[in-house]
Amino acid sequence: MKWIQKISSRQTEPTPEEMVKYLLDKTVEYGDRDDIAMYLAQYDLPEVEAALIQVATGHAEDKGIIDSVGESLWEIWQRQSKDSHADVVEKRHPSAKKFFNNNNAYQSLNLTG
Repeated sequence: MKWIQKISSRQTEPTPEEMVKYLLDKTVEYGDRDDIAMYLAQYDLPEVEAALIQVATGHAEDKGIIDSVGESLWEIWQRQSKDSHADVVEKRHPSAKKFFNNNNAYQSLNLTG
């Protein structure tokens, strides 16, 4: 059963811990993991940040998921006014690292004219 079907049948929202579990489970469908990576951007929790970093540094991961993870991590760090630690950013897959170039996610997303 798809992750989104599991949570939509429940009365409560999934916990960040549940979402982290599904994000790290490579047997979960690509689309579900990608959605989860984006949902996790709303949580400023150390365990969420650690999971996102783990996926972002996984060079065997799908580039699309890494891209979503990088964007979520960037959002969290921007909200926390956290500087990107160069050593952590450097270890990321290029798909995740692009969000930290020049500290301008909009530029890396090509959303500017």
